[in-house]
Amino acid sequence: MLSADVQDGSGVTRALEKLFTDHAVSYVHLHNARQGCFPCHARRVQPCLAVPSPCGKS
Repeated sequence: MLSADVQDGSGVTRALEKLFTDHAVSYVHLHNARQGCFPCHARRVQPCLAVPSPCGKS
């Protein structure tokens, strides 16, 4: 674990963006603070590589 914080719903996007500026962070577990549940986790998105078009045109 690199970090932990509590955010209200409106601050989650900003907090995730800040956490993912650290390249050591590959995913973040998101919990409901009140219920103690683990509803999901967020993963870093890898950039797509350019793929040639099927007809050979770019």
